[in-house]
Amino acid sequence: MPVRSSRNLRQVRRVSWKLLAGVLVLAIVIAGLAWWLWPRSSQGGEGTANENMLFKMDASFTYRGSADNLPIENVAIRFPCPNIDNVAPPTYTTWSLLYQDNNGIIYDQPTENQYRGGRTAPLEILLYGVDPTPDGLRIYYRFDKLYPGEIFYITTSVQVPEENSSKLTLKIYGDNQERSSGTFSKYLLPDSGQPFEFPIDTSFWAQLSKKVDNTYETVETFSRTLDNYTWGNFRLYHS
Repeated sequence: MPVRSSRNLRQVRRVSWKLLAGVLVLAIVIAGLAWWLWPRSSQGGEGTANENMLFKMDASFTYRGSADNLPIENVAIRFPCPNIDNVAPPTYTTWSLLYQDNNGIIYDQPTENQYRGGRTAPLEILLYGVDPTPDGLRIYYRFDKLYPGEIFYITTSVQVPEENSSKLTLKIYGDNQERSSGTFSKYLLPDSGQPFEFPIDTSFWAQLSKKVDNTYETVETFSRTLDNYTWGNFRLYHS
């Protein structure tokens, strides 16, 4: 077996220490670069320009009834969509079905069996998404049937950079009366919006809220009540 001289061993150790020192310097540089590139919002203190603010929009369409209190079918609804200068940031929306009795008490409508009111089967969502309209982008839902007293309710979550948070709104872009808008109609392929066969009483409501600490503070609220309408694209007013 070959034997290394003490001189060779010293040279090997010298090279090993230089290599180790180089690796340590490189690791420190990489760690420092990672720290610098890491979003400032996760570090706390100064430099929170990239921090996002959380908002939510709650909105509802209520079918209050009609002369014969029949269900309405192939229902298409467009709700306001949170936007900044008519551009909608990414949103996440969930829906629920509620029922309001004659005493004004609101219940969750069960998803199966023991339905309230005239319902005998679960609500079927046929289409949903974000839809462009003359009033800007709108959150769109189309479903099979709605009964008197039922409330179709959505909650939309959205995050925007803190520096743009004051611009987020439900208003129609450029409307000098600062209104919002909503739409309801009957949907029959291949056409789009069509009137229902009979007038209905309905109401729209939409509210934008901002999360502050562990609660939500109201930013703006819009609503409108309509009687004897068969369909329409109408304005919602501050309330």
